[in-house]
Amino acid sequence: MSTIEYLEQVKNHNDRIALLRQEIEEITARTQELSAMSYGQTKVRSSGREDRMDLLLDKLNEKTECCRQKILQLDELICETADEIARLDNLDEVMCLMLKYVRLMPWKDVAEVMGISERHLRRIRDRGVEHLEKLREGH
Repeated sequence: MSTIEYLEQVKNHNDRIALLRQEIEEITARTQELSAMSYGQTKVRSSGREDRMDLLLDKLNEKTECCRQKILQLDELICETADEIARLDNLDEVMCLMLKYVRLMPWKDVAEVMGISERHLRRIRDRGVEHLEKLREGH
């Protein structure tokens, strides 16, 4: 995997985290609906139906926990990438790569934050990627 691909995978991780968080919200809403239905009904229903409802709620809770674990794993990968970027010697390269690939800022905003032109920013990025590649290779 090239260094640029390595950096861009952070965006994919962040996209996946956003989807997982959305899934958690949907599961939570569904769980609350089912719980309300369960408590709102009279005690006339059969215990078999209660068991199925409890089983469904348990499965939804398991799915939520699974999503949370995946988010933690993806966050860890993003942190590892950020740690590698932070090992660079040049502060401009670190800032450029962090803002663009970890914070996911558009080029225009990164250039504005750093007080430089987008053209100069891309040169800094190219040097940063080159230096990061050497670090990743162990040189």
